[in-house]
Order: sequence, then C-alpha cells, then structure tokens
Amino acid sequence: MSSRRAFGIFALTAVILAAISFAVVDVSIADANGCIGVSEPCADTSMPLVATVFASFGTLALLLSVVPAIKWFMGAIHHPHPDAELDSMRVVRVPFDEGEL
Repeated sequence: MSSRRAFGIFALTAVILAAISFAVVDVSIADANGCIGVSEPCADTSMPLVATVFASFGTLALLLSVVPAIKWFMGAIHHPHPDAELDSMRVVRVPFDEGEL
C-alpha cells in the first residue's frame, strides 16, 4: 500500500467504519434502556455487550486510520497534483513585436 490513493481510501474507509460502529453503540444502548421512541428524557443505566464490542471496534478503526491519513496528507502536500504542472507548461509564447512598444 504505497500509493497516495490507497492511503486515502484506507483512511476514509476506517473512519466510515468507526462512524457506523459508534452509531450501533448509540442505538444498542438506547434499545437496552428502552429509550427508542420515547419523547421524554431517558437515563442510560445499562451497557449491553454489543455496545462494548462495537465501541472497541470503532476505536480500533479510528486508531488504524491515523497513520494512513497522515501519510496521505503528507504525500498530497509534497507531491502536488500533476495537472497543476501541466498548466504552467501550456503557456503559449506570443512573439514579441517591437513595433507595439
């Protein structure tokens, strides 16, 4: 996994997996405490095993996304997009006419 694109894809995928994991944690805690579909405030008194497992999974995914995200960002800074270099090469030279001065 040496390309910048691979680092970026891995980092974004890990962040998305972490977000989904934390959503599962939130829903499972709300479901375990009977807070789904209730209009009044609800106290979270119990923590189901599913919430613990998915919280651990989400934390691991976030930790694994840090290094590829930093490498992707550093690669993007040190090696700009190749199209930016092509624009400067496409400058058309206009012939100089001394009569215009």
